[in-house]
Amino acid sequence: MKRKNWLPFIILNIIISAVTTLIVLMIWNRAHPPQELVIQVPVENGVRVQGQSTPVLNPATLPPLEEEVMDIRTVIAPGDAQNEFVILDRLGEGALTLTGWYLQNQNGQQFVFPEFQILQGSVEVYSRAGSNTVNKLFWGTTESMWRSGESVRLFDFAGQERAVYQIP
Repeated sequence: MKRKNWLPFIILNIIISAVTTLIVLMIWNRAHPPQELVIQVPVENGVRVQGQSTPVLNPATLPPLEEEVMDIRTVIAPGDAQNEFVILDRLGEGALTLTGWYLQNQNGQQFVFPEFQILQGSVEVYSRAGSNTVNKLFWGTTESMWRSGESVRLFDFAGQERAVYQIP
């Protein structure tokens, strides 16, 4: 056979292989649906839960205070409880454990981070209720936590302020 005669068979083989792979993946996904990561965060009236059992945290594991490790990028839809959220960015490299860290609004209400670790990128903290994922956490409140003109503050578990953002 000449090379020109092989080309249609090679293209047909590629198409059949691609279709077969897609069919196998569709069958596999139906038989093994993906599971959502759910992290339970106890919340009581949108404030820090008193008496909550939390792991013992060692202040020696905190990065130095002068080292910027997290930044509050922005607050989306402040004043709208169903849509508002804070975007926090990881600065630097390596894993940073945020367990026990908290966001605080002007009224002193706090969102306490559950057992949580961030390697890079960002995490979104929503005011409303929802199921936590690896990069989205939910406060569980029914009211808005953020207002234009107010400040968002991020504290580590030792109570040291790590970042501040003024909501425009």
